[in-house]
Amino acid sequence: MWIASNIGFFSIVKKTSHLNEDGPEVHVVRARDKGDLTRLLAKSSEAPGFAWRNDSVTQIHSWDYSDYRYRIYVEETEDFAAIFSTLSATITYDNFKDEILKTPHQLKKYKAYEDLWFKIMDAHRKVHIHAPGRD
Repeated sequence: MWIASNIGFFSIVKKTSHLNEDGPEVHVVRARDKGDLTRLLAKSSEAPGFAWRNDSVTQIHSWDYSDYRYRIYVEETEDFAAIFSTLSATITYDNFKDEILKTPHQLKKYKAYEDLWFKIMDAHRKVHIHAPGRD
């Protein structure tokens, strides 16, 4: 799953951890920008009395030759829910692209988000072309 947010851009998958390849599958939250993960973890920890179920989720790991260099491994369902709750709570705007233009640490991604938006819109239009006289 790709998530483009005003905190950062994330790819989330479920697979075995690079840290324990014989272990169970975990949610892996990946980013190309370490600052995106740092902000996500900090924002997720802001609630009074909040505590991660497994503190290992706060360790950002780096894999030099990966498509997404930075990642966290989320083993506990409650920790994963806290991350999604944080992402949900940051939706306080009525236009994503305008929000990115106002968010200094995300501004460098604006052009990529805009290009993605146009490509998806164009693909959607090609699939949903209506013939004359049809709804």
